[in-house]
Formats: sequence, structure tokens, C-alpha cells
Amino acid sequence: MNEMKRRVAAILEFISQMKAEVGAETGNIATPPSGSSSVAASAMTRGVEAELAGMLAMQGEDKGGGKDFTDMSSSEMMSDLLRSLAGWQNEFGKYGEK
Repeated sequence: MNEMKRRVAAILEFISQMKAEVGAETGNIATPPSGSSSVAASAMTRGVEAELAGMLAMQGEDKGGGKDFTDMSSSEMMSDLLRSLAGWQNEFGKYGEK
């Protein structure tokens, strides 16, 4: 179980990095200075965690009627995956927690 928690945390980190890159490409997020990459990464992780908390709150409202995964844009796919992973973490816990 601890291995699954570690993998979910790694996937969430990857998604947060991808969202930052996509945001930087579209001009929505400023790229951090080269010396503060670890600070920016932890800030992104906190931002994704806050987004996950919001998604969990909306999860009950958004059941059914959704698009097929293959018909979604990449940002919609990331949001859907974040929602699923947040539900998993809510049920089984986060990596590093007992």
C-alpha cells in the first residue's frame, strides 16, 4: 500500500509540472528564475494540493454526464486524473502518512 501511495504522489508531482509547463507555454504562468526551481516546485505542489481539495469538494456534484476521456483536451484530462487521484488519496491516505 505504501508503494501505491508513493506512486500516486509521484504522478501528482508529474501532473503539477506538466500543468506548469502548459501554463508557461500559453503565458498563464510565469517561468521561475533558474535559482528558485525547488521553491517553485514546492509552490506548485501546494497549488496542486489546493486544487485537489477543491476538486474533492466538487466531486459529488460532477458525477455522470462527463465527456469520454479520449474526447477531452489535455487540461481536461489532467483535471480528470487529478480528481481521480484525489479521491484515491482521500480513501487510502497520502504517502508518508500512517
